[in-house]
Amino acid sequence: MQFPLGLQLSDRALAIRLPDPHDCVGWTLVGGGVRTVSAITWSFGTSADLTVDIDAEDWLRTRVAAMGCDPDATAAFITSRDLERHVTSTVEADIGAVTAIATVGLSNALRAGDPAVAVSYGPGTINVAVILPRPATCSALLETLGLAQEAKTAVVLGSGVLSLVSREPATGTGTDALVVAAPQGTPGGQERPVQFAGKHTSLGSAVGRAVMDAVGRGVDAWNQERGTGPQPGGAAREVSGRGRLVLVGGGVRSGKSAFAERRALAFPRAEGFGPPVYVATAQAFDDEMGDRIQKHRDQRGQAFETIEESVELVQALKAVAERNPAVVLVDCLTLWLSNLLCRGIDDVGIELHCMDLVDCVRVLPVPIVLVTNEVGLGLVPETPLGRRFRDATGRLHQALSSASDEVYFAALGTVLRIKPGPVVPAEPPMSHPHPGSTE
Repeated sequence: MQFPLGLQLSDRALAIRLPDPHDCVGWTLVGGGVRTVSAITWSFGTSADLTVDIDAEDWLRTRVAAMGCDPDATAAFITSRDLERHVTSTVEADIGAVTAIATVGLSNALRAGDPAVAVSYGPGTINVAVILPRPATCSALLETLGLAQEAKTAVVLGSGVLSLVSREPATGTGTDALVVAAPQGTPGGQERPVQFAGKHTSLGSAVGRAVMDAVGRGVDAWNQERGTGPQPGGAAREVSGRGRLVLVGGGVRSGKSAFAERRALAFPRAEGFGPPVYVATAQAFDDEMGDRIQKHRDQRGQAFETIEESVELVQALKAVAERNPAVVLVDCLTLWLSNLLCRGIDDVGIELHCMDLVDCVRVLPVPIVLVTNEVGLGLVPETPLGRRFRDATGRLHQALSSASDEVYFAALGTVLRIKPGPVVPAEPPMSHPHPGSTE
């Protein structure tokens, strides 16, 4: 039969209301496993919604009920992807039309078999629902589910996205979810349930093509929005030399900025590359800060070309990368975050800015050195703004550390390399603090 989709969309919810009960298999936080469903839903949520004191399942069930759906008869996804970016694909099979609906985020890209470490940040989930046109046996539904997963993996592998952990080609994200649904039919009905859905069948072919088209267009949209995607040669970013990502953190006056400058200038400057670029995020709100900024400029001398950008950091990095510099040094991320917060941007907006930065630095084909302050080692800030700043900085650091090829931590004038392991001093301790630091 031809399947009529009853799809309803709002800014924080997407619902497919099925015209009759459907058998459903798959994995979702609500409605996973094998069950009967009357709806499939997506709820928009961010880490600001799902804090550690929130029960995610209860939160999602409440959101499903707010859509007018029964949480006990709904397969429900969570995503922080803009739901207007959902993709629908319909492909005809010999028994009717197969429909695949997907939301695609890639900030949490991983490869099957990666070490089990916490990686978080951004809309990093691929959620796919496949709706079949006729009743199907449980075995056929499971076969369809496996085929849908295989099709999704093929698209991600072909996209050139690298795992945040292993730096090998990703096979998906850390939190992908898929479901397959088919109408139950009526007892004694004339329609015999589908028994097979392998790649050699018309149904299996249609499922594979529908999922690959939906996920593929979702990946294309993701890359287009961020100006990212495979580079020439098919790799999103080489893991040595060109495109290497380095994160340098530490406390105030710890020696991190001076080390970061030396590490950046250690990258080879081959023929055809532009000069090293220094992206400064500090703003001179008073004379004292202005003096600090000037001292930092004097310290750098002519080694870098300096660009000042206190807010639109992602756009600045993309523009700089087009000039093919030998290396880009950003100092520092915590000043950039504080600039965003002081503009009154809410938690969701802060998270979106950070997601865009992580996406950007993961794929730009130039070496990038990022400097940041570790602010999580002291007392709990006494103001709500201070606690927001601490939490946002910590989440950003986790995501960037996972994505980075090298991570360094500076303390007491000594810099330790903590990634790749083992932890070792990066160089002898400095004989004096960096006099031009703005931190």
